[in-house]
Amino acid sequence: MKETANNSHLPLRIVIPDFEELIPNDTLSEYIQDIEFRISSDYQWKLPEYIESISRKNFTKNWPVELLENYLEEPLNFCAAMIDGGDADLMISGYKNSLDKVTQTGIRIIGMKPKSKWVYSSSLLKAPDSDTYFTFADCTLIPEPSVDQLVRIALQSALFHKNIIGIDPFIAFISFSTKGSFKHYRVDRIVEALKKFKNKYPDILVEGELMFDDALFLDCSEEYKTESNSAFTPNVFIFPNMDGGNIALKITRTLAGFDHVGSLIHGLNYPIWILDNYTSFSDVMKLIKRIKN
Repeated sequence: MKETANNSHLPLRIVIPDFEELIPNDTLSEYIQDIEFRISSDYQWKLPEYIESISRKNFTKNWPVELLENYLEEPLNFCAAMIDGGDADLMISGYKNSLDKVTQTGIRIIGMKPKSKWVYSSSLLKAPDSDTYFTFADCTLIPEPSVDQLVRIALQSALFHKNIIGIDPFIAFISFSTKGSFKHYRVDRIVEALKKFKNKYPDILVEGELMFDDALFLDCSEEYKTESNSAFTPNVFIFPNMDGGNIALKITRTLAGFDHVGSLIHGLNYPIWILDNYTSFSDVMKLIKRIKN
């Protein structure tokens, strides 16, 4: 994960507070090459170090040691402290812990990147019986993104898709309008975000504003055929708000049978992968295998 994890050492060091009782498992060895699972109980000896680090955070101002100790008794908080302390690279959570709780813990302990103003997410979907992947964003964190937020979400989602799947991104800014077919201030915001994105990142292929079906079938247009005459379609869809993104994600998963394990939170010093509450440990291992490939 070039964009979303620290590559200064191998293997990738992962903490999964929601499934710690299942790690390690020899039957899953096929999935865990170049992966090192870190278990919080193995790092209890570093509790004083983590307490010292947590005590310097803004949210723990004037907390007594006893309260800090109680706070770190929760696996989610302890695993986040492991990442903050440089003892892990990626946390996967959300199965037993709510999205709000995991996000808050990430912001509080792992912290936001120096130039980050927001946290937002990208969701990876895989077509059934196919190696076709789509990235949807933002489906889980920013309810009503501004123009600048849409531009940032689009950039990070494109990088995310490239780094995880290894395929160049083709972004589509989604709306209820295609090329001015409707006039509305919400459409204006998408048009402005598209224009700004094109100016800032001219090397990334992007189109908009488009209704979803128009975006999905762009490969029917002569304009979007390559020199080899092979058509292609957008693979990164940026939705105008979380309503549209989340609904589209759930419909695609439920009715079309796409696989969706969860979403990656962008904007933190280290990444957190948010799981859906129906995710199994086997799903997590498949996700990890995709990350490493």
